[in-house]
Amino acid sequence: MEQYVNVINRLIDCAERRCEALSRPARLIDLVTQLSIRSRALSVATVNVEIAAVRKIFSEVERTDGTCSWPTGVTVRSWMEAPGSDDFDAAMQSVRRPYRTIMEDGEEILSGEMETLRLNGHDLVEEELVELLTGKKGDTKARTDQKSQRFLNARDLTAIELELSLHDPIDSLNSLITGKARLEGTLRLFVNVMWFTGMRPVEVWNCALMVPRIDLAFTPEMVRMVSENPSMALHQELMMTVEQASRDTGDNLGVAARNAMTRSGAPSILMIKSAKTTNQKAELKSEYRLQVLKKIPTRQLNLIALATQCRKLRLTVERKDSIRASMTRILKQIAKQEPRFEGMNLNLYAFRHSFATRAKLAMEPHQAAALTGHTAKSTLHVYGERNLRSGTGGGRRLDQDWLPSPDPVYAEMIRQTWTARPAAAPALESS
Repeated sequence: MEQYVNVINRLIDCAERRCEALSRPARLIDLVTQLSIRSRALSVATVNVEIAAVRKIFSEVERTDGTCSWPTGVTVRSWMEAPGSDDFDAAMQSVRRPYRTIMEDGEEILSGEMETLRLNGHDLVEEELVELLTGKKGDTKARTDQKSQRFLNARDLTAIELELSLHDPIDSLNSLITGKARLEGTLRLFVNVMWFTGMRPVEVWNCALMVPRIDLAFTPEMVRMVSENPSMALHQELMMTVEQASRDTGDNLGVAARNAMTRSGAPSILMIKSAKTTNQKAELKSEYRLQVLKKIPTRQLNLIALATQCRKLRLTVERKDSIRASMTRILKQIAKQEPRFEGMNLNLYAFRHSFATRAKLAMEPHQAAALTGHTAKSTLHVYGERNLRSGTGGGRRLDQDWLPSPDPVYAEMIRQTWTARPAAAPALESS
């Protein structure tokens, strides 16, 4: 009996952590669905043992007046003590199904819950999502925590760029819809723009580049508005999409953007559709965040302009997720061949974390928060490399690395929210 108790206690822990990550309360049926999704990560023999254990423990439960008495040794949680009769019966009936049927449910359940976590903004790669949901420990090699490892500097980016330099991003994007995907070029595009802007992978698929309108003569006041209040500049229609500027001039995207900026004297604006709002304060939530591209180098501008075309590919969520997973595998293969990445957990999110590190070192915290989309101060504190000290450790070159500027109005809203003191409690009147 002891071995059965040990198994179900492990499953209880896994199910509770999984439901916490999914932001919903746990129920008895989650013990059964835990078995299903674990079949996607563990051997059939292991899951067979776990199913047998759950069946045995459930059969030993005594129910009296709606209260469950579990066998000795089972770590009982509150959601297990008094489930409704329907809940218990449903879980019992579900776990009594054939072993194969229980396992066949795993793929659909796991896929749906992984998508829920991504929509909630979890910055994890596929294998990490699987580990979180299934409770699988992973391989014996320790995984470097993304937020604790060193950030990726310009030399790291150059090393990856050299490995991918023979692959054209434009051809690669076209291949996503016209034939067999050649993902090295798409990966080359993603790692660069994520390092430049801090976008999440899902946000690269949903961003737009707005450039100064080429049919307007910009006054000094209009130029200041673009820099100092980009949201107002968009509202007053001072900006146009880079695609429209390209069509009107016949220039390619990057050239059209550069010419529009040169002619007007105003910067471009990168509009990023925020993929995550769970870490944003309620009064600061925004569907989009804006980055002002002042003094942007030509290469960065060209790549960002190209990346904004990803939103036109009309790919399904599942297809985008598959592409991200494949790009991660390519990136890890590159890391294995390059000594400078030894011991690192190199994935797409490493480039966003590196951006956050650079932003936190280069500007005020509220400005870095506006750029990254983390408006909760506690979240920003742990985002990016920790325990940083400026001027240490061999040539960080942060002063030479271009960064976009935050939306000044939004950054000021964050600063005021962070510094606002809670209202004092009213004094008690003396009797």
